[in-house]
Order: sequence, then structure tokens, then C-alpha cells
Amino acid sequence: TFCNRSAEVALGYAKGELIGQCYSVILNKDNVLSTASLSLKQDLKFRKKNGVDFSVEYVVSAVKEDGKMIGEVVTFRDITKRKQLEKEITHLAYYDHLTDLPNRVLLDYFLNQEIEKAKLTGQKLAVLYLDLDRFKIINDSLGHSYGDILLKKVADRISQYMPDHAFVSRQGGDEFTVVLPGFDSLA
Repeated sequence: TFCNRSAEVALGYAKGELIGQCYSVILNKDNVLSTASLSLKQDLKFRKKNGVDFSVEYVVSAVKEDGKMIGEVVTFRDITKRKQLEKEITHLAYYDHLTDLPNRVLLDYFLNQEIEKAKLTGQKLAVLYLDLDRFKIINDSLGHSYGDILLKKVADRISQYMPDHAFVSRQGGDEFTVVLPGFDSLA
């Protein structure tokens, strides 16, 4: 029955165009907005008129008259930037900034998961530790920028020649680790 101009603009609709529309026009098909979530703050995605989804935080409040629900008020806020920042922070926490390979933290998590899986299935896994010999000479003689280029090339080369199920990570410096799960035997 009413939609303020800010909501219309955020959703990409002309003035008054949302009046009389049902929630399914606003929400993506996987989300349901109903009185079951009354006054609870929730995160989900709204769909703009142009079909683009964006993350929102919303609150639904019942409108009652004489104790009987006659409608709902939905208040929402676009949290796309916050979600993007959370994603970037997570990436920084788990991936090496130079090579974009998983870092030591993610390796530890993955390796522990694979060890537990191997115990349950009886399969084996291989862990390869790779260290570049005389890498310090490259940094000292040509400079760190050339050392960084070499590290990126090595990371690309290792990743390129490993099977899809391999987990390749950089531990820091010139150290890389590869986990190869799912072997019936190591022979």
C-alpha cells in the first residue's frame, strides 16, 4: 500500500510502481519474507527491477488493528559494501597476498580435514614440502621485485602441473606445500 521513495530508488522502480506488488517481486526466489520473521533482523538478497540481486539487512514488523494483523512494514538497508568488505577480509586472512594461493591457516584447516577423511575412508594422502634453493641470492642480487616475480611464476607452475584435487599453498618466503588426497596406496 505504500513504499517510500528511498526504497523505490534502491530497488530501481519508478515512483508508485511498487504499490500493490507482492514480496516475490522484490525478493529472490530462494527467500521468503513473512510474518514468521516478525521484528527479527535478517540478512538476505533483494532483487532490483533490472534483475540484479543485492544484500540487505531487513526487519519485518506487523501492523495490527484491534489485535488483528492487517499488514506488515518492511524496513531494509543495503549491506552490499559490508558483505564485500567481509569477503575481502576473509580472503586476506586465508590467502597469500603475493601468489593468491591459500596460506598456512587455510592449509592447516584443509590438512586436518583430509587427515580425518583419510582415517574414516582408509585412503592415503601425500604432503609435499617445496623450498626454493638459493632464493635469497635472487632477492639479494636482483631485488625483491624480481624475487616476487619468481615466486608468482613458481606458484603458477606448481598449480598448473598438479591435479585438480591437489591443494597448493604458500607458507611464506620461498616455501610451498602441496596436499594430494585420495590415494588408495602411496606405492
